Amino acid sequence: MGLTPGQWERVKALFETILEQPPAQRSALLASAHEDRVVLEEVGRLLRSHSEAGNFLSISPLPSPAVIDATPEAQLFSPGDLLADRFRIRRFLARGGMGEVYEAEDVELREEVAVKTIRSEVLEDTHALERFKREVHLAKQVTHPNVCRIFDLFRHATSANRSILLISMELLRGETLAAYLERLGRMTWPEASPIALQMADGLGAAHEIGILHRDFKPSNVILVQGTKSTRAVITDFGLAVQPDRDAKRRTLQTGSANFGTPAYMSPEQLEGQALTPASDVYSLGLVLYQMVTGTQPFDYATPLSMAVRRLNETPASPRALVPELDRKWDKMILCCLERASSRRFATANEVAKAIRDGSGIPASEAHGTRALAWSIGVMVLILLGLGWALLSVASAKQTPRREGRHRARRLREHDRRRGI
Repeated sequence: MGLTPGQWERVKALFETILEQPPAQRSALLASAHEDRVVLEEVGRLLRSHSEAGNFLSISPLPSPAVIDATPEAQLFSPGDLLADRFRIRRFLARGGMGEVYEAEDVELREEVAVKTIRSEVLEDTHALERFKREVHLAKQVTHPNVCRIFDLFRHATSANRSILLISMELLRGETLAAYLERLGRMTWPEASPIALQMADGLGAAHEIGILHRDFKPSNVILVQGTKSTRAVITDFGLAVQPDRDAKRRTLQTGSANFGTPAYMSPEQLEGQALTPASDVYSLGLVLYQMVTGTQPFDYATPLSMAVRRLNETPASPRALVPELDRKWDKMILCCLERASSRRFATANEVAKAIRDGSGIPASEAHGTRALAWSIGVMVLILLGLGWALLSVASAKQTPRREGRHRARRLREHDRRRGI
């Protein structure tokens, strides 16, 4: 018996939540999850496949030698298949809660691309279909080197007269940040800062046009190794929204644990409140914390305890775990993780600026510091001017007295000479 669209959504949410935790904790998390048997069995199957095949089950445009071939009969397409009369399948790459990803050749443009499909079960759900289309629409608007390029949406008719939706997108060669951290552990700040800057720049590009990612996490960042540097690329805008345009849907989209990954949600997202770019900044702060410390700021025994602690506690300073971390970067990460969104960096671009100029503080705080210094300077000048004015007035009052005394002395001298 197949899963319903609602069950697929819960499978994806639970699988991704568990996958973010250390391998030793995953079985216990699965056992403690309050879900129906079908969902738990599917999540267990995905976790076993993930363990056998490495870190490439995420629905990302990410090729790897560790191709998943444990269940080839379950794959929709085979090498050589032509999709939508345009994309020649080369190989299967990955499977996720929403569908599959293949490496393909765009036969029209003679370019390598990734082709992302959507499961037929999910396609029957009008909400999931709308979400799939919105991913294309929103992601195409964000044009930035640190955001995965989305090309277009296509329909493919199979021999069984089934219609399958697929997205053509940039083919990325590398590994997810989640896989990197699991493989090598924490980074020093000099190692982390170039990646942190690129992630902030990519999110900032989305924020500039009013788009919130809402599901930013290490498994949605792909590290592409270049000859001289590493390129960090943000993927998966399937949960993204433009709040002004999506106001009517906001409650539905943000009020359910099915939307987003609880381990990386902001407090306001966990509570189903209205979101701003500062919510993505919180998620970015959690990722930065994990990059420099090798762990997350709270004890994630279960997703529920994680949510409760995040809503009610302040995270420990990263310097408590990594004393050599510069205080300004410690302060910057903690500013991202303020529980009140108004006390965080307003947008990811502010985080990027703090990293780029080496200040580690929000632009608003820097502006406030400069404004305070300017105000103090003005007050000093005013006080100096007031002091000078008072001295001038005092001097003016003393002048007639001095002149009177001089005149009296001159008259007495004049009288003395005359013998008076």
